Amino acid sequence: MPEERDYQKESDEQAREVVRQFSHWVNGMGHDNQPFVEAVMAEHRTLQQQMFEVMLACIEAWAKQKHYDARNEYTIKKCLEIMTLFPDGTRVPFI
Repeated sequence: MPEERDYQKESDEQAREVVRQFSHWVNGMGHDNQPFVEAVMAEHRTLQQQMFEVMLACIEAWAKQKHYDARNEYTIKKCLEIMTLFPDGTRVPFI
């Protein structure tokens, strides 16, 4: 009998790999945001909606950070400001 796939585990591993690749890219000296932005904008609109929800979830998590230093202070403070625009949370409708 074939082993049952653990889709949640696969998804979690894929997420970690995406973050690893993203971190590697932004860590490169002189990376240009524009190709990334253009690639996201070229995706299917439903996928853009899903990506936006992930980005909002990151913003929400940063806003909840209690411990930060000068390296990410701006991020934390801006995320706190942004979250005032989302009093009902960061869930995005799936259409």
